[in-house]
Amino acid sequence: MVVHDIVQCLGVTGSLVFVLIVPFLFPAWLLTRKSGWPVVLLAALVIGTGLQAAVGQIWSHITRAHSLQEVWFFFFLAACGVVVAVLRRQTSRTNSEQSGCHVFLFFILGAAFVVRSLHPLQTFVLGQSDAYTHLNYLRYIISQGFLVNGVYPVGYHWLLALPVLVFKMDPYVMVRFCGAFFGTGLVLAIYVFLDRMFDRRSAVFGSFCAACFPGMLLLMKTGVGAFANQFGLLLIPSILYLYLLLLKRDGKSAGFAVLFVMAGLGFAASVPMMLIHVFILFSLERILSLLNQREKWLRQTALLVSLCLPAVLLMGYHFSQAGAGQRFQTAAILTSYGEHDRAETENVINRIDTVGKEIAGTHSQLIDTITQSPYLRLVLDFFSIKRVGFSNPAMDTVALGLFVLFFLCMGY
Repeated sequence: MVVHDIVQCLGVTGSLVFVLIVPFLFPAWLLTRKSGWPVVLLAALVIGTGLQAAVGQIWSHITRAHSLQEVWFFFFLAACGVVVAVLRRQTSRTNSEQSGCHVFLFFILGAAFVVRSLHPLQTFVLGQSDAYTHLNYLRYIISQGFLVNGVYPVGYHWLLALPVLVFKMDPYVMVRFCGAFFGTGLVLAIYVFLDRMFDRRSAVFGSFCAACFPGMLLLMKTGVGAFANQFGLLLIPSILYLYLLLLKRDGKSAGFAVLFVMAGLGFAASVPMMLIHVFILFSLERILSLLNQREKWLRQTALLVSLCLPAVLLMGYHFSQAGAGQRFQTAAILTSYGEHDRAETENVINRIDTVGKEIAGTHSQLIDTITQSPYLRLVLDFFSIKRVGFSNPAMDTVALGLFVLFFLCMGY
């Protein structure tokens, strides 16, 4: 049974690599030429996942019928990407200190994959309640050919659906073992980011910690079962890496701009709430850079805003498909966290209702609609405190220390 489970685990990973990475290695190499194989591999991963997530999201809204044409459309877009990349003849150069052998990365990625595969191999349980929701969504896509959820984006489920459709796999097996693929991709993204922004030692140490250091146990948990945030965590260091490269090159690299857009589309189609984190970081960086880079600030900001627009438009298109009743029901669920946070939840809802009553009859219906919008509630919920500590003094101390360290690094 153990051997059978290991074969299934390797089969799931191999199928994801085959459909989400292999077809895009050549266009990724064209876009990131002379940047080293880790960058090419990460670029292919960003293109494949971002494109498939966005196509699946749009496909579900447009077709709403069972068809395998989505698979062919996926590879058609990949072929178009190759043609565009060849015509652009984009060459992106990197500093000489970033060249050389990345021998340690093989062992680090292997360790990351093994650590994140141990739990799924030990039990048939999927590890967390979210995984069973994703399993039901995935089964619906396989049986119906589409999935429309007005609030929960379905791009992540299309990432899992493609290899299942191509290789006729069991959706349960995919959900059970797919976490190791995205968790290993996160480690690769951390390595590339640190290697380019700092040095090789930082890249090896940082990616090793993310891969298998016991202190990163909570991060390793993201490799258990199917969880949309697994994909989002992979995209965060990727998009920060591309963001800083675009700033340093002053927007002269079309290849990295394409990758930036792809990563943003992946966010919007799978985990749009993570866009808020990223946009906050972008805003802070732009505010701070205004103090010492006024000459290029406006041009750089206009470029970055334009590159973020596709993700914002895709997210807006998705949410525009939701009916009012469904939006309000989902917002009510997402702003309820049980007895512990009931006071906070009631405070948020009462605040919105109070504002709505004050403007009733005195302002336009548009303002009333905005104040009663479930999306306003979602934003307020995002900035609210959902959990205070881990009910463990030692873990709470570590978490507080990391929180302080994060802001010190941000300031630096």
